[in-house]
This record gives sequence, structure tokens and C-alpha cells, in this order.
Amino acid sequence: MRGYCGPKPRARAPGQVNVLEPSITVTDVLSRWGLRELRKYPVIQMPSDQAQRAALGMEVVLRHVPALVARILLAEPLDPDKPGGAFRADFESADSTKLVLHTGVRLASVDVFGNAHVQQLVKIPDAAPIVCTIRVAGDDTTNVIEPFVIYDGWHRAAAWLISIREGRPYPLTAEIIKTRLSSAPSAS
Repeated sequence: MRGYCGPKPRARAPGQVNVLEPSITVTDVLSRWGLRELRKYPVIQMPSDQAQRAALGMEVVLRHVPALVARILLAEPLDPDKPGGAFRADFESADSTKLVLHTGVRLASVDVFGNAHVQQLVKIPDAAPIVCTIRVAGDDTTNVIEPFVIYDGWHRAAAWLISIREGRPYPLTAEIIKTRLSSAPSAS
């Protein structure tokens, strides 16, 4: 992406991604997802108060994609007293094989070339983060088990993958929730 001026990577995280924010909350991730979906509800005004915005984001995500949120919660996100239970990171082109959709399909095997929305995102990338989960290995919350499972933003991720294949790589930002259980079917 030309002129990319997002945050610079600070550290490498388990799973070999560039960590931007090492510890955010599951509520932050879900609320921001809901706020991104707010454009589908043009009559709803964005509150100026931060707490009201967070509550609205949660309301929207719970009503807009309840089955996906349920799958994330049933995969048992880490307890709030565990630092790094969710984090923000950038994927680089080498990370593309680590990503699957929540349906179990590998991102690299999704045919999106005919999708007009994806093609628009290839031309003008959207820097909004995708939402993923990653499973941890037992009690070691720093040891993760791939793949990263995409719940929101697969069009953005597909456009990112096309841009990589066309020789125009850029970082793909994700908000990643660590879970105790796998949240996706086997990858195909």
C-alpha cells in the first residue's frame, strides 16, 4: 500500500507476527468489530462518549454476527487476568499460509478474483484490522497453535493476498483473540 503510515512493529509474537499492541481486551476487539459494522445501520448515530461507543459496538456485533461471536466465546478466550489474551499485530506476506477462514478454508484457496468488493479493496486497501483467533497450547499462553482463524475481514485479507501476488505487499493488521480451544473446522 503506497504511503503506509501505520504503527511500526515493536516485537515478534508467538506465531511469528509483528506485535503492535501486546495486550488488548476481548471486549475491545468485539466492540471495534461492531463499530466497523455500524455503516450498515446509517440511522444510528455514533455516540461521542467512549463508554457509549464501546457499548454500541458490542450491541451491534452481538446482533449482527451472533453465531460468529458465539463460536469465539465457545472456544474459551483466555481469562481477563491473563495479559496478552488478545493483541494487535501485523501479518506480513510470509504469514499468508497461516490464515484460514472461520469455515476452515485456507485463505490462499479462496477464489475471489470475480468479487467486485475484493477488487475495489485491491485498488484502495482498507487498513481496518481483521479479527482472528489463535489457539494456545495448554497453560502456556505464549505458545500458540496455528492457524490464525479469520472471523471478520476476509475480503480485506483476500485483497491483501492478491496485492502480495501482484508484487505490492503491505502489512495486514489484525486484532487476535487467544483461545483455549480451536474455533474453526479443519482447514481444507
